[in-house]
Amino acid sequence: MNDISVAEKLKNHNIHLSLHTLKHKIKEGSLKVLFQFTYNATHLYQSKIIKILNLKQIYYIEDLNSIQPDMIDAVLIMDCYDTADRELAIQYAINNHLPVLVFELGFIYSVSTKLSNGISYIIDTTNNIYTSTDQFNEINRYLNSRIELSTKRFETTKELIKIIQENSLTKYNLLSSEFSVNSDKAKILLVDQILNDTGITRAEANQHSFDEMLDFVLKNYSEYEIYVKVHPETELGIRRGNINLDKCRKHHIKILSKSVSLKSLFSAFDKIFVVSSGLGLEALIFGKEVHCFGKAFYAGWGLTHDHVSFNYRLRKRTLEDLVYAYYIRSAFYFNTRTNSADDCLSSVKEFIKVINSYRASDPYMNYLVQNYNNRLYILERKIGRLTNLINTAAKLWSDSAKRNQDEI
Repeated sequence: MNDISVAEKLKNHNIHLSLHTLKHKIKEGSLKVLFQFTYNATHLYQSKIIKILNLKQIYYIEDLNSIQPDMIDAVLIMDCYDTADRELAIQYAINNHLPVLVFELGFIYSVSTKLSNGISYIIDTTNNIYTSTDQFNEINRYLNSRIELSTKRFETTKELIKIIQENSLTKYNLLSSEFSVNSDKAKILLVDQILNDTGITRAEANQHSFDEMLDFVLKNYSEYEIYVKVHPETELGIRRGNINLDKCRKHHIKILSKSVSLKSLFSAFDKIFVVSSGLGLEALIFGKEVHCFGKAFYAGWGLTHDHVSFNYRLRKRTLEDLVYAYYIRSAFYFNTRTNSADDCLSSVKEFIKVINSYRASDPYMNYLVQNYNNRLYILERKIGRLTNLINTAAKLWSDSAKRNQDEI
């Protein structure tokens, strides 16, 4: 890997395929791409990528020595952090003056994290990604422009917002329990994120940002009932978060780790505090007051209470503007009924049927059992390693004590 990061190489690569041209090629089924992955590594993305982008031809990283630049329209990569495959794919694009398309999972993506039934991807045509929040990228360029939503697009976006609210749609639509509280006190939710999440660094934040958020809430909202939403594996000790949970417990802050429906979650809280979590955008969709302590991609447009300043925000935007930009304009969808690429609303409506039927099926319940068994297995392994460390330490201490006794 070269000293220059993938992101830096992309920033200096000025060959682009416009979003308009990309949509035209997808519509006519003429798009040909070099995919960053090897053929064997694409089982989670390959079939849906081909269908969502209506690809005419897809080549893989092992095809580099057998293809010519005029055989492809663009290089397709997932996200823009450093891996060997991305390095090779991007260097090929640079050497041959080809545009790079950066894709990421859509905001309404799948039934669960373990199933390869994703229905949407977000694609950036400016060699960047939407989570690079205070930089030039496709969505920021659009939101900073003078373009306003047409009446038709506004109505489509309003309908999508209503669908999201009514069905608690999110990225991974697991069977979520309902959340309710008995207290009449006003409530605040702080949202934790996994340690070293790239969404944090791209929002120009760090672990200290979470400390600032917690301290701010404790100082200014002591009369509120405070909750912290953590990743389920953080509560189990499997993956580390950023918020100091010991400090939270000391201040009688409640810990929420289970998966709950968005509708019941947001109806319980008055204010939502985040650093850069995508849950903040969903909170806006549900009409919540959102405070941001990092440069979240949806912050800085006049809809959030920002505790940081932005450089690349040139105007204010409405909620409909943001939802259109992130869920519709730069997103591409797969219709599960027609088994082909389709518009956002048609695809989402069909996907809701899939979610409901899958939740009611035996395979889904089997998945849930297996998922919890996997978590239990990981926890048991960690306990086993800890036990081995304790036994090793005890043996070393015993051997040391014995040697000291022999010397005496």
